[in-house]
Amino acid sequence: MRFPHVRAAFTLAYFGLGAALAGITVAGPPALAATAEGAIHPVMSCAALAKADLTRLDAQITSMAAATRDGHDYCDVKGYISPVTQFEALLPLDTWRGDYLQQGCGGFCGHVDVSLQDPSRTSGYQAPYAPLANGEMVVAADDEGHETANNGDALWAKTDPELRLIFGYLSEHQLAEAAKALMRTFYGREPTYSYFSGVSDGGHEALVLAQRYPEDFNGILAGAPANNWAPLVGLFEPWAAAANRNESSRRCTPR
Repeated sequence: MRFPHVRAAFTLAYFGLGAALAGITVAGPPALAATAEGAIHPVMSCAALAKADLTRLDAQITSMAAATRDGHDYCDVKGYISPVTQFEALLPLDTWRGDYLQQGCGGFCGHVDVSLQDPSRTSGYQAPYAPLANGEMVVAADDEGHETANNGDALWAKTDPELRLIFGYLSEHQLAEAAKALMRTFYGREPTYSYFSGVSDGGHEALVLAQRYPEDFNGILAGAPANNWAPLVGLFEPWAAAANRNESSRRCTPR
């Protein structure tokens, strides 16, 4: 049992992200010195990241380009982790202060959506976090191993046990390893502190990380976790669909 090593995950789970990241001490390496401007700068160009070798992680960079988001400059890196997990990471060019934030994904996911405003991407209940919006953090997200038109579609998992395994507990650990490898290459160092934030299925991802991979993150925010999938998807959701239909099996319409 690895539960004694969960560390700060459940302490942080129901605090706002600002309080969790700014006001609570969590285990981690000592802070390293930044440059005179207060930011940590890359040791190579964005284009040079094409030479980063992620093969030991079964990962591959497919594109990298300088991009401006919300007034800050980033190296926008896209790639995949074998067999088909797509990911995107934004690495600040001039404003990084040493920390990493990985964002969860809601529903059945199926898309990559990196946000510089809402840290959870799956909930409006968490306020924007200033260091993220100010370009002070590396941020990354993935699609949990599949691409779908909407995050309520689960047919991709019908006949593929490997993709179910990736969705269930592997994708976020694999992304954490790949993102840290990118930071080691691009900045010449690992992040001072690493955080994960997710709501709904992202909250499920957060609990899985805390229980299975407690060394990946210094702090974990698990919001409204969709954790007990069998009764949630197998019982409650079918009942809710049936209960909201009339005698003709049509969806009830509010008057």
